[in-house]
Amino acid sequence: MKARSSGPGAWVSIIGVTCLLLFALDKILFLVVPFLLALIIYYFLYLPMQRLVLLGMSRTAAASLVTLAFTLLLLLFGALMLPRISTHMADWPASVERYLHGGFSLLEHRLNGLEARYSVFEHAHLSEKRYHQQLQCLPLHERTV
Repeated sequence: MKARSSGPGAWVSIIGVTCLLLFALDKILFLVVPFLLALIIYYFLYLPMQRLVLLGMSRTAAASLVTLAFTLLLLLFGALMLPRISTHMADWPASVERYLHGGFSLLEHRLNGLEARYSVFEHAHLSEKRYHQQLQCLPLHERTV
């Protein structure tokens, strides 16, 4: 019996649908990327697992061995990257502050857009309330009213 495999049409359609989804979901891309990464890792690890099964190993043992090998490779990569990462650890407070300010400006932009578009949000004064909440979170030397 001939083994069935995905042809070029299937791959082109998969890539096309993926690109369309990425384009359509660009506002929530940070939620989509982990699932895409998991899917890529699955397909990357499926071939070695399948080869081990064909060599006579049980499916569970093959999956465990491939997972263990992948985990060890990730740990090795992490150990090799540790010196580089540790040099950037001194800057983490500035990075967190920059990240928070970026999040606050994104939230402000979105709330202003909602208030401009919908009168319900305009009457609720969400951006003004959020601004006052942000002021309460900032240190005293950064507060400007």
